[in-house]
Amino acid sequence: MSKPSLLLLTNLYNESLEEDIYLSQKLRKYFNVSLAHPLDSEKLEKKVDAVIVRNIWPTFEYKAQKTNIIRRLIKRGHIPATSAEKGYLAQSRYLEKDYLLDLFTQGYPVIPSIDRLSELTKLGDVSAYYIKPKNKCDGIGAKKLSRPQLLRQRLKNYIIQPYISFEYEICFYFIDNKFVYAFSTPNRLEGKNYKLYRPSKRDLNFALKFVRWNKMPFGLQRVDAVRVKNSGELLLTELEDFGPYLYLLEMPEHVRSKIIKALVKSIVSQNESDPV
Repeated sequence: MSKPSLLLLTNLYNESLEEDIYLSQKLRKYFNVSLAHPLDSEKLEKKVDAVIVRNIWPTFEYKAQKTNIIRRLIKRGHIPATSAEKGYLAQSRYLEKDYLLDLFTQGYPVIPSIDRLSELTKLGDVSAYYIKPKNKCDGIGAKKLSRPQLLRQRLKNYIIQPYISFEYEICFYFIDNKFVYAFSTPNRLEGKNYKLYRPSKRDLNFALKFVRWNKMPFGLQRVDAVRVKNSGELLLTELEDFGPYLYLLEMPEHVRSKIIKALVKSIVSQNESDPV
């Protein structure tokens, strides 16, 4: 029996190509794998059984095309329309972090988030703020500002949050809404000290709140949170459901195998046969 065909959307020209090279090698056991950048993938999308969106950053380099790419993938059934990404179908140019405003307004345990200086009172009495562009990732363009510094800014398309002191970060991974693994790190953007994390029942219930809210029928998503100093509570920083980085090479071998198996099962389940 021939293998299903899989298109892996990636960017082998950024600084994190090793993970997708490793992933493509593992997936070739189960699929006929093709690799393409999202800007070059439209013709290939029509010819494959499934698409997996991987390490395609920095997406702001093709922000004019990104909305149409995501709409196309959703309409072809290759990726789901989730609560976090629903704006791509409704707006001509969706701003990616707008869902944080919705979550904060709805009372979810997320770092308080606004996008207007006129709403600063919603963030409480804080001495410093953290601003980040809505359409960038990995801390690009983010700044810590005092209140006087913030009030001098002329902000457009930024998220404004109180500056949070935290003990560590946790990233929870779910495939087809089932928990697969988590890791902790003192600071994910510094790129070091990744440790496999065993979440408590309370931790998992926290992450599952966002999984349920996001209504993702299939696929991979990552729930990013910080453990706040003093209080110990978890607060969401971001919900990544469009090509989240896996940190595969930072994980032990038995975890890598678990991730690959769950990914293969998810992809194949969309094609009604299971080679695992």
